[in-house]
Amino acid sequence: MFSTKARLIKRTGKNSVGRYDFLKLLAIEYKTTKSRDAKEQVLANLANFAYDPINYGYIRQLQIIDIFLETLSENNPKLIRFAIGGICNLCLGDYNPIHTESARNIAHGALLNGLVSGLIGTKLPGAGTIVIKQNLTFPNPCYAGDSVEKEKQKL
Repeated sequence: MFSTKARLIKRTGKNSVGRYDFLKLLAIEYKTTKSRDAKEQVLANLANFAYDPINYGYIRQLQIIDIFLETLSENNPKLIRFAIGGICNLCLGDYNPIHTESARNIAHGALLNGLVSGLIGTKLPGAGTIVIKQNLTFPNPCYAGDSVEKEKQKL
């Protein structure tokens, strides 16, 4: 559940640690602890905090995003999963205009690319074809039910 500043203040109380300070303590603990279990628990907590947009500014200030990215090269699969989870939680706020509410469904460019690759490999010219270069442009949105034109140049 997303938090508001007023709700955070109410939940924190007078004598408790604020969100920024708590995240700072977690980041310091992750960087300094030698315990594998502690690292896993702390990173899981950081990943969970990444879900709420109210924490994003703190996470940037404290360079927790760097912790997630650096952890991807660890040998511990659990740490890697938590780091990926933290990164994914940060990415949930998608403001790309193509992903906003639309009266019609928009096809993703990767889907169209897959269709083109399928045609090249099976029909144009056919099996065994090796694609050396593809240049795809999507000048307009492609809506469900639209017809798509493809140009090809055989070299």
